[in-house]
Amino acid sequence: MKIRRSEYFIPFKKDVKVSDIAGFDDDSSGNALVRMLKGGFVHQQASGIFTWLAPGLRMLEKLMKIIEQEHEKVNAIKILMPTLQQAQFWKKSNRYQEYGSEMLKIFDRHEREFVYGPSAEEMFTEILTQWPINKSSFPMILYNMQWKFRDEIRPRFGIVRSREFLMKDAYSFHKTKDCMMETYEKMFKVYSAIFARLGLNVCTFSSDVGIMGGHLSHEFLVKSNFGETLIKYEKWPDQPIRWEERDNAVLDESEAENGEGNRSENREKYAELGHIYALGNKYTKVFNLNNPETGQPLEMGCYGIGVSRLIGIFFENNTENLGILAPFKYTIITMQNDQKCYDFAQKIVDFVDEVVWDDRDVSVGVKLAEADLLGSPVQIHIGLRELENGQVIIKENGQKITVGIDEIFSKLCRGC
Repeated sequence: MKIRRSEYFIPFKKDVKVSDIAGFDDDSSGNALVRMLKGGFVHQQASGIFTWLAPGLRMLEKLMKIIEQEHEKVNAIKILMPTLQQAQFWKKSNRYQEYGSEMLKIFDRHEREFVYGPSAEEMFTEILTQWPINKSSFPMILYNMQWKFRDEIRPRFGIVRSREFLMKDAYSFHKTKDCMMETYEKMFKVYSAIFARLGLNVCTFSSDVGIMGGHLSHEFLVKSNFGETLIKYEKWPDQPIRWEERDNAVLDESEAENGEGNRSENREKYAELGHIYALGNKYTKVFNLNNPETGQPLEMGCYGIGVSRLIGIFFENNTENLGILAPFKYTIITMQNDQKCYDFAQKIVDFVDEVVWDDRDVSVGVKLAEADLLGSPVQIHIGLRELENGQVIIKENGQKITVGIDEIFSKLCRGC
């Protein structure tokens, strides 16, 4: 994608304060969302509800692509479910009442009841009952990336704990518990690989299954000011986490003050990025989804990642630039409104992809400030004085270097 800033809609904001954003208690937790609002990534429509503007949407799409690539390695099949689900499915699984007021309930003109799905275990299970399956169909992994809704009593941390959110939810179906556990281990590794590609240092712990049900679950967590969980661990795991290191942390339920001792005693906050469950036959039994060979209920697994939530955590962890998820890999800034600057900028635009060129007739200060907000890994500053000396300036990771115009193309990736 090659964009001229003068032709592209990015509504940068000058004045955004943490106090203007619902659900933030202190500056440290609000900085990431302030950056997103200032940089035109999202726009807050209401408490816990956001519009994803062009740069933010490009980040979501890049993250979704990484998730898809890792799921393809375990032969997971992507489908797309509707946001509305028949309430009767939730009543059948007895989760309709359990979810309580967090679940948005809707009646259509014929007084048929629907829910805006907070998850999709019932719908995925029900759909398989409508299709013939045979003994060679297993294990089967289906996944979906769709918007969900949970009417949080207190939405917090902007997109990290919002009411409407984009979620990747996968579901696996198996003839035996052993087969289900093999897939559970594979999906654990898929999650570890996704977070490692994003440069996020995660840990895991075995957690309570809650109203999801089943007999085993693991959370993936990262240190974060958005976190609401305290954990203890003996040794931080290498990344990606190996299956053998899956239980490297436990919940810290002590009331001790923050310690100055070793790492395992520090009370730091952690945010959940993903959660996987070995559900057993809780849903398949209710919906009569059975093993075609034995007639017994299939074994089932469930695997969720908060995709939009993860963008907020990623912002918090990438302060210099947005790296692998940046909306654009390159940002070009023409420092003067001069034809020589424009001509050289156009050569670079033609050479690379994933580039936005700020060609507007505004002050250099505005261009530089907005380029930093946009978060491209590489900024290219093209000034008339530098060009006359056969040079341009490149900014990477907050550091500026001067490069000869004959070298610039060898430093950039053609078509990248």
